[in-house]
Amino acid sequence: MSDEVIGVLSCPECAEELVRAAPGTHWCAECEWNLGHYEPVVPRHGSRGKLRLAQRLRAWERRAAFRLNQRSFRELSQAQPTKPVWTRARGVLVLTSIALFTGTLELLWLGCELVRTFPALSFLLGVLLLGLGFELLPRLPRRPTAYAELTRDEAPALHAIVDAVAERLGARPVDVLTIDPDFNASCGRLGWRRRRVLTLGLPLWAALSPPARLALIGHEIGHLVNGDPGRAIITQPALTTFARLARIANPHRSTFRYNSRSQLTLLDRMAERLVRLLLAPLFYLALLLQSILAWVGSRDSQRAEYLADSIAAELAGSAGALELMTTILRSDEVRVAVRRAARVSADPADWRAAAERASSTESVKLRRLEQHSIREDVLLWMSHPPNGLRLRMLRAWFGAAVQPPTLTIDPERWHAADAELSSYYRRVAKALQNG
Repeated sequence: MSDEVIGVLSCPECAEELVRAAPGTHWCAECEWNLGHYEPVVPRHGSRGKLRLAQRLRAWERRAAFRLNQRSFRELSQAQPTKPVWTRARGVLVLTSIALFTGTLELLWLGCELVRTFPALSFLLGVLLLGLGFELLPRLPRRPTAYAELTRDEAPALHAIVDAVAERLGARPVDVLTIDPDFNASCGRLGWRRRRVLTLGLPLWAALSPPARLALIGHEIGHLVNGDPGRAIITQPALTTFARLARIANPHRSTFRYNSRSQLTLLDRMAERLVRLLLAPLFYLALLLQSILAWVGSRDSQRAEYLADSIAAELAGSAGALELMTTILRSDEVRVAVRRAARVSADPADWRAAAERASSTESVKLRRLEQHSIREDVLLWMSHPPNGLRLRMLRAWFGAAVQPPTLTIDPERWHAADAELSSYYRRVAKALQNG
């Protein structure tokens, strides 16, 4: 985060000095006037007075996403969300998914029919349609690459904690528990067998206290029961097909792969311009349709994300949820602190101490981090609301009140879980020392 105080300008609402993130427009850090205003980026090449269509679309998308974020925050901050029932937005996504999937199958059928015309020239069109159809077919999330899968025999204490969380939330136990070296965590149903996989990143895990760890597990397993449309198979075609089509038809990619554009001949340049001219309408149309469908599903997705935060707070208590979200908001500082500690020691207690020191920043800086998150994390395609709003949502729900946890874990079990991960702490520490 890089910002500066503009001493010559003052807020028209509260008369406080304005700040500005470079590059970008100024806003008031006190009353947040102008926080959601964006200036489209002027292209480096071409006319300075004209913005490309993709940039105009991106500016519209950011404004729409900012308004959506603020509207969802105002609605859900009044009361904690509940699991959504069938909504019109989900109905639109399901019907669109059925239409897109049916259209993709018809595209594949037509491609097969044209391929059978070999050696006629229509054979080439058939090959093209088959390639496009296979590329547009829905894809189920695959299991991420992780350091290791922790079996129940290898990590009984950690599995017992995860099982206790799943039981309290009314979810089925996870099928696979994995760990990796990232400052992150995830949980979802993967593959055709829809196996429930929970992945814990050791740097984030070690940076949290036991209540915050419980909140982390509760949030991730909460995604299995919060009705998130972004994780349902039936809505995947609507949420991903046009994004893949835009990536295929992107006219800004180089059609010819050369080490330098100086190697392109005049014929190559003419062919590249022709390809871009033909692909541009498809690209912008796909980008627009993807943005619209993302906007349709974003309200339910944000509600599901806030519901997962609510589940975490109810399970681990408000203090644990607030610590978790504060750590995520300060992830840049905490990640660096944990990395430095890991290069010296493989003891998770030292990683936790380093994370505490990095998190003990003044409230003014935390507020500025919130504003940067609210201002920058505003794309319709993002499945999460801004972390700054998520932290503010927790404060809005609980205020000064302290909600006790509904599940407590004995300290001995937490120590046992860390002991089970000791070899992986050393492995991560060694990787960071060599990195």
